[in-house]
Amino acid sequence: MFQFTQFTLIGMTNAAVDLGSLNILLLLFPTKVHALLVLYNTVAYILTMINSYLLNSRITFKKNSDRTMRQKLLYLVEVIICFLVSNMVFVGGLYLTEDIMSNAWIAQNLSKLLSMAISSLTSFFLMKYYVFKSKQPQKSI
Repeated sequence: MFQFTQFTLIGMTNAAVDLGSLNILLLLFPTKVHALLVLYNTVAYILTMINSYLLNSRITFKKNSDRTMRQKLLYLVEVIICFLVSNMVFVGGLYLTEDIMSNAWIAQNLSKLLSMAISSLTSFFLMKYYVFKSKQPQKSI
């Protein structure tokens, strides 16, 4: 439970990076074009994943983090999976919220929040059980 709490606290900094990046792009280059919104989401996601790796490998999963090339490649696989989840949920959220909301910015941010929640849960489980899995041998019965 403590590990999930650490992950959640780091997730708050990730959320600030993610939402902040997206909203800076939306402020500088407002758009309703889904292809551009996916590009903005991708930029925000990449910045967030850099932050996430640096903090989670040094804090949350420090005990199991050896920062080897193998572990970095596993992290890259996790990032790609979560990236696909994030963009699919983000675009799906856009289709759902744009019809309901009259304000595009609110619809875009609601879609982003939904994508962050789903991709964060996916990320935690992939990091815990795949990237930074415990190196302790399994007990045999």
